[in-house]
Amino acid sequence: MFLLYMAVFDFLLITIVMVLSFQAQSLSSQNLACNPNDLKALKGFMTGLETVIDGWNTDFSSNNCCAWTGITSNSNSSSSSSSSSSSSLGLDNPIQTSRVVKFELPRKKLVGRLFESLGTMDQLRVLNLSQNFLKGTLPVSLFHFRNLQVLDLSFNYFSGPVPATLYLPSIQILDRSRNLLEGYLPVSICDNNSCTIRLLNLAANYFSGNIPIELGSCGGSLKQLYLASNDLTGEVTEGIFRLRKLRVLNLQDNKFSGPMSKGFGSLTNLVRLDISSNGFTGIIPDVFHNFAMLKYFVVHSNCFNGFIPPSLSNSPILTSLNVRNNSLEGSVVINCSAMVSLTSLDLSSNRFTGPIPDNFPSCKRLNNVNLARNKLGSLLPESFKDFHSLSHLSLSNSSIYNLSSALRILQKCQKLTTLVLSMNFHDEELLADTSLDFKNLKVLITANCRLTGSIPQWLSNSRKLQLLDLSWNCLSGTIPTWLSNFGFLFYMDLSNNSLTGVIPKNISRLKSLIDRNISLEEPSPDFPFFLKSNLNKRGLQYNQLSSFPPTLDLSYNNLSGQIWPEFGILRKLHVLVLKFNNISGPIPGSLSGMTSLEALDLSHNKLSGTIPHSLVKLSFLSKFNVADNLLYGEIPSGGQFSTFSKSSFEGNNLCGDHVLRCESVHQLPSRPSDHHDEGEPHSSFVIAMAIGFAFGFCSSIVYCNIKRINPLLKLETMVLKPKKARNSTAAMGVYNFMIITIVMGLGLQAQTGLSEPELQPKRYECTTGFHERVIKLELGKKRLVGKLSDSLATLDQLTILSLSQNILQGTLPQSMFHLPNLQVLDLSSNDFSGLVPASIHLPSIKIVDLSRNSLIGNLPSSVCDNSSGLRKTTSLVIFLQNLETVLTLLNLQVNMLSGPLNSGIGNLTKLVRLDVSSNGFTGNIPDIFHHFANLQYFIGHSNYFTGSIPSTLSNSPTLNSLILRNNSLEGPINLNCSAMISLTSLHLGSNRFSGPIPDNLPSCKRLSNLNLGQNNLGSLLPESFKDFHSLSYLSLSNTSTYNISSALRIMQHCQNITALILATNFHDEELPADPSLHFDKLKVLILPNSRLTGSIPQWMGHSSKLEFLDLSSNRLSGKVPIWIGNFGFLFFMDLSNNSLTGEIPKSIAGLRGFIDRDSSLEGPSPDFPFFMRNGSNARDMQYNKLWSFPPTLDLSYNNLSGHIWPEFGNLRKLHVLNLKDNNISGAIPSMMSGMTNLETLDLSYNKLSGTIPLSLVKLSFLSKFSAAYNELYGEIPSGGQFSTIPNSSFQGNNLCGGDHALPCAPDDQHHSEPLDESSWSIINSGIFIAVAIGTFGSQPEAMQESNGAVILLFRREKTV
Repeated sequence: MFLLYMAVFDFLLITIVMVLSFQAQSLSSQNLACNPNDLKALKGFMTGLETVIDGWNTDFSSNNCCAWTGITSNSNSSSSSSSSSSSSLGLDNPIQTSRVVKFELPRKKLVGRLFESLGTMDQLRVLNLSQNFLKGTLPVSLFHFRNLQVLDLSFNYFSGPVPATLYLPSIQILDRSRNLLEGYLPVSICDNNSCTIRLLNLAANYFSGNIPIELGSCGGSLKQLYLASNDLTGEVTEGIFRLRKLRVLNLQDNKFSGPMSKGFGSLTNLVRLDISSNGFTGIIPDVFHNFAMLKYFVVHSNCFNGFIPPSLSNSPILTSLNVRNNSLEGSVVINCSAMVSLTSLDLSSNRFTGPIPDNFPSCKRLNNVNLARNKLGSLLPESFKDFHSLSHLSLSNSSIYNLSSALRILQKCQKLTTLVLSMNFHDEELLADTSLDFKNLKVLITANCRLTGSIPQWLSNSRKLQLLDLSWNCLSGTIPTWLSNFGFLFYMDLSNNSLTGVIPKNISRLKSLIDRNISLEEPSPDFPFFLKSNLNKRGLQYNQLSSFPPTLDLSYNNLSGQIWPEFGILRKLHVLVLKFNNISGPIPGSLSGMTSLEALDLSHNKLSGTIPHSLVKLSFLSKFNVADNLLYGEIPSGGQFSTFSKSSFEGNNLCGDHVLRCESVHQLPSRPSDHHDEGEPHSSFVIAMAIGFAFGFCSSIVYCNIKRINPLLKLETMVLKPKKARNSTAAMGVYNFMIITIVMGLGLQAQTGLSEPELQPKRYECTTGFHERVIKLELGKKRLVGKLSDSLATLDQLTILSLSQNILQGTLPQSMFHLPNLQVLDLSSNDFSGLVPASIHLPSIKIVDLSRNSLIGNLPSSVCDNSSGLRKTTSLVIFLQNLETVLTLLNLQVNMLSGPLNSGIGNLTKLVRLDVSSNGFTGNIPDIFHHFANLQYFIGHSNYFTGSIPSTLSNSPTLNSLILRNNSLEGPINLNCSAMISLTSLHLGSNRFSGPIPDNLPSCKRLSNLNLGQNNLGSLLPESFKDFHSLSYLSLSNTSTYNISSALRIMQHCQNITALILATNFHDEELPADPSLHFDKLKVLILPNSRLTGSIPQWMGHSSKLEFLDLSSNRLSGKVPIWIGNFGFLFFMDLSNNSLTGEIPKSIAGLRGFIDRDSSLEGPSPDFPFFMRNGSNARDMQYNKLWSFPPTLDLSYNNLSGHIWPEFGNLRKLHVLNLKDNNISGAIPSMMSGMTNLETLDLSYNKLSGTIPLSLVKLSFLSKFSAAYNELYGEIPSGGQFSTIPNSSFQGNNLCGGDHALPCAPDDQHHSEPLDESSWSIINSGIFIAVAIGTFGSQPEAMQESNGAVILLFRREKTV
């Protein structure tokens, strides 16, 4: 009985102690309670979140917010009326209350929106929510904090305008950069903040309009102003120039225009001024003597002309001067005696002339010099021997010469680490002097110089070399074995040379391609370097050398031997290109060890055997090519191999899904017999000679003089097949017989392995008769590599010469332009460089196409007379004038031609098509178009033309197409439609034309394609457009057009309108719901980024031919209409970044354009650019043709709910499905594996539950996948494309598996859902009480001695 009483006593005692302890803990918490207003604000903040904050009490059982993560309170306290209850328990501490003064939660992956409730935290001094995923509009209350000193909302997804009224009298730092904010800059931003604000950062948003002059009210305090990467326009206003304390002004990457004001000189405290990547024109004002602290002046990528002002070139303070990519001219004049602080000088891509200044070494701190792409035309000065501070030097494409002298001088620059000399020293020899020494060199780029010689021994001493580019030269010899000694080399390009021998085996020992992080040890200067990514395209620009992918490119040489199995250990290599060599043997299976490989090109070699199945393991491989080898057997399946095109395997004896399906093992293509391989060269020649003998003996008709064929055989690669013989009665002589024998032999040798030679196209054609003459030479798209010979002049009966779309290089031979019968000359899409020959005689020429090369030169003012005499000059005008008699087509697009377009071009009076687009032409377009009686097409887009459209051009009665987009033309648009009776296509987009929109355009009765986008028209759509019956395509995007109701009411009368692009206009207007609107023929409607309100209108449902619909980045509300599923041709729909609600209509799963229709417009679209936003904080992606857009369904960034319909799996043609950032719940349907063409699937930031279906592994084209921040659990599927998906695509869930998360538990554990916080608290409390009772119940004496200790165990010290 005694024991029973003791047990009861112990139980009661423990119960009392526990109750008192928890009550004491609760009271202790109340002593640290938040102010009720602050607690309410924090509750409201959490309500708007879709994620949980670690360290916050989510059920608000405790109001001690002072201990929460990111919260800091002050030390003020006040008594509470509940102190009596505290005293009754013997706890005399008064209840404490604190105010939140700092709210800091940066980089916490917060997802959600902000509400007005935050405004009640009226003691807040710091609010930092930067680098999260917050979205929606900014609450007005955020900008009415009396005590707020720091407001940082940067790196989020906030959208909409900034509230018009701001009251932040204590603000010092205001940062809203890198969001999606739009509209005009608020004029009140400095009204109440002018005394305190020090930093204002609004960069990387979508603000438009001018800088408000009221910004000058911050002049008393503002020191840093960042407005970069917006859409601001106009000139810089006077308000900026009142900010006299400004130290940093960053206006880069906007649309500012006009001259640079002298008012900048009033900002005397500036340390950094960056106005780069705008449209500033005129001269740089001479105001730099006013700046006592200016260290950084960055104005690259504008339209400045003239000279460097003296006050700038004499600045003693300036550290960095960057004026690249302008039109500055004259000599480079820098006073190094005065510029004692200069460390970085970038003058590239201008029009400076030589010589290279010899005083640069006097700039004692100058270490980065970029003079590339100027006309320096000189030797490197001897004074550069003393240029001891020089570290980075770029002189590419600057017409310098004498490489031997340059290297001999530069070796004295002991700190030199980067040397870029591309496109100079043409046809010189690469110096082999072993005494040369560049011990500190890390980067050497001498590409595209046509250098001869071999890879020099002296390079072996440059042990620090990291990037080596000797491509596009004429180097011969073998690849040295000592290249493997370069322990830091991560990029080597030796392509397009004449190297021979085997690939050194020890290249597999390059440490940087095995286990070293690929990066330069120190940052490189910010000037661009170029990598030619495609032989017929422009170079790929990298602004930092460390951005280059780890690469080994040995293509287009004469290398032999095998691919070493040891190459498989190059784990860090991204690009391996060995195409167009003579490499033989099998493809090693060990190449699967190159786990980072993205591109592998082994095409056009003599590789034999099968393709190793182990290559399927290369999960990052996006480009693979083994075409034109001697491979056989089955193509591996699975992994990335399911994404490669058929062309990657052609020219072999392979089978599989890509080529011919393999029926069984017994039917696999077999390897050619061994005896054939052994005797291949000899037997092929014998067979060829025999066929040639028979052909020559039996036929009596074909004769091509040997000296007519010789020029063809000078190419490095050539395939010839003669035309079939014609009947003739003349006998073939022995000499003629031998010629045909040799030609046929060579032709058949080149075609060895082709099973169907009769399918090969005709390459040349001869006249009839005993001595036939070559009249046509057509070798387009034949992968020819090499240079053209002057011996082509002997083909004097030639009428057609077409060598387009090859890999020919070098200068154009003079002889090619002295062929009296030539009518067609097509050398397009090669890599010819230099000037067009001056001496020309082509009296029969009708078509000249030199487009897509690298030709240079200008059009000087001196013009030759019309006589046949030729002048000795390098002028392209001479070229034009000697073509003037019969020329009908002249195509010079995509070259590097520059200077003004000379009026002498008017002598080409018979021209039908003139294309000078994508060059560097400047100045006014000459007013000479009255000379052209037949001109139908004038294409001059993507140059630097200024001024207005010449009157003879705007009155041309023959012109069919006028394309002048992407220039700097200005003034009103004046076209005489009464005269331009043939005009069908007019593209004036991306210029500086001003409004209004011409109301006479409907008078151009044939005009169907009209692009006026990206101009400052600022007007209503004219009422006259009701009668614009010929109009089919109209683009007015970003033209400041207003009144969308009026515009749509007018445009519905254009009965032939099929494409309507009105993006970035009509800001804050309502999308009209007028049911009477109708656009029966409309195929394309693009209305994004206009902040339109309202809902998706019913009248759109009648546009049954709609194929492309973009209403993104507006403020549309309501539901997605069910009738959208009725569009039988729709293949692109973007409704993202709106406020749409409700479920996704199930009818969308029936869109035929996503199921079984080819995603293309039924008719051709006009050639003007359209844009798609490819990243929330990125610039837009351009598509020149609407059908280039990937089939897309984008409903992201809305408030959609419901679930994903399983029927979506029927959308087989869909490429992009984006549902991120909605409230979609339920499971991910496994039927989505039926979307077999899907490339992008983004389901992140929703409320999806369950597991990720394993069936999604079947999506073999999937390159982007994200299910982050949902309620998913279980194991991540493995295999297929899922092995390439990064960890970030799965975070914010309870997922595991593979390398993406923690290893999965056994099957009976990892499918269970996690316990919530309340469950854990109950379990913990139960365990604690059980332990306490068990311990103290069995030891009453310990209980009696330790009462105080038990109470202290539950008491929490007061902390704030």
